[in-house]
Amino acid sequence: GVSGGAVAEDKLEALDSHLEPRSFLTDGSNRATVADLVAYGCVRDAVGTLSQDKRTQLCNLARWCDHIGGAYGGDALFGKLPMVHQVFPDILAKFKELQPKVDKKAKERGGNAGPTKKESRDATRKGAGTFAGEGGGDEKAPSGDAAKDGDQQKKDGKKKEKKEKKEKAPPPAKKEVDVSVLDIRVGTITKCWEHPGADKLWVEEIDVGEDKPRQVVSGLRAFKNAEQMTGARVLCLCNVKKGPLREQMSEGMVMCASNEDHTVVDFVQPPEGAVNGEKVSFEGFTGEPVEVLVPKKKMFEACAPKLRTNGTGVACYDGVPFMTTAGPCKSSLTDAFIK
Repeated sequence: GVSGGAVAEDKLEALDSHLEPRSFLTDGSNRATVADLVAYGCVRDAVGTLSQDKRTQLCNLARWCDHIGGAYGGDALFGKLPMVHQVFPDILAKFKELQPKVDKKAKERGGNAGPTKKESRDATRKGAGTFAGEGGGDEKAPSGDAAKDGDQQKKDGKKKEKKEKKEKAPPPAKKEVDVSVLDIRVGTITKCWEHPGADKLWVEEIDVGEDKPRQVVSGLRAFKNAEQMTGARVLCLCNVKKGPLREQMSEGMVMCASNEDHTVVDFVQPPEGAVNGEKVSFEGFTGEPVEVLVPKKKMFEACAPKLRTNGTGVACYDGVPFMTTAGPCKSSLTDAFIK
């Protein structure tokens, strides 16, 4: 090789076999290493003296030598090896030859859809009938004025269509949120205990006519003691989003009236005779409650400013009483906010 000394043919064959699944000598390498350059220096001349048939037989070795020489400077230093590269036919050119020829005039008019603009003009000037003899020669092509009228009608039609699109009715206005979205039910507090992680909260179980009581967390420790909580008849907002409050699950909200500075708070209570689970109704508001009051939509917040007790303590929404089949719901606090 370049380093002097002949290389036995069996060594060349072994190197060819080694290179069969590889681009370079080292497994997994995607570029030449020192091993490739040293081996190239040893075998280059030996590969160059092989017959063309033998180089074809040792194609992996020949391919590797050709690549190392061309890509890593071997050819520039020692000259290019006498390799014969295979010339492949131009497949793309053959493919194009097999494609059917396109009639440009037919393509202009979209296949057999009719005459081109130029052909139509020529036919009109000659006083011919419809294109390709359709209907014979008795039918006259439209005059210039008639053609202009037709074009104008098309333009007017398009303008009218655009105008109609613009004049489409606007989408219906968003329905205003009202008290009908709230699911307020009659209930009784059956059990009450102090919140283990918050000194201002009670945790209570409330019977609202379901299979089992609801657990509710309420911030009433500053206003109600355990005796006042247990057994109290209350209204419970049942479609607030369920979730933990200070690690205790809460599945509702006790409706209470409060003075302006929130120093006095008392329950809004149903009348005697109203059964647990009865839904509170509001005359004139007949919609169905939503399944869950999603906090992001702020539905309760939209209703809250209109929730107040009146001068006699009757709980109202915008002046309409909280009603049950046994009568209206009341609080001991008059003209107070309900939260």
